[in-house]
Amino acid sequence: MKNSLLNITGLVVLIATLATFICSATVCAETQKKFAYNRTDNSEVVYSWDESQQYLTPELKYEFKRDKEGTLIEKKAYRWDIFEKNWKPYYLMTFHHKGYEHSIELARWNNITKDFTLNPLKTTYYVDITNEVLSYTTYNWNTSNATWEQNQHLLLQEYLADTATDNK
Repeated sequence: MKNSLLNITGLVVLIATLATFICSATVCAETQKKFAYNRTDNSEVVYSWDESQQYLTPELKYEFKRDKEGTLIEKKAYRWDIFEKNWKPYYLMTFHHKGYEHSIELARWNNITKDFTLNPLKTTYYVDITNEVLSYTTYNWNTSNATWEQNQHLLLQEYLADTATDNK
């Protein structure tokens, strides 16, 4: 009885080890995917090479909008639907700049309402004269009262001071 229990335990350990090895090899193979990029001033399409390195498959498409000064104000992303052979909206990022205050809003595509209203997030950050980030605040959208609610606020000077004392 004791021998069979040890054999079963050994077998389970062996199977777990093999499964870990196979899964990690799969992850490594996936991360070694090669991409090709087609960029213009207002768009970028990302393609992946197949295993034979002969054929490209569309993966992502980005559309960019800029203001008169050339500053990025919007980035819209699409994912390629391999079954329907068309681009499906994915997310929208909007960028706002006012003096030393900058904000980024992100929302994913909502298939029900057919607009970019799913899981909206916002980050506001302040920079100094040299464009060093001084602080940032993240917000979540409260749908019940239609307002941004602060999620996290960080003053980087305090954070850097804390990490410097932690490292001593």
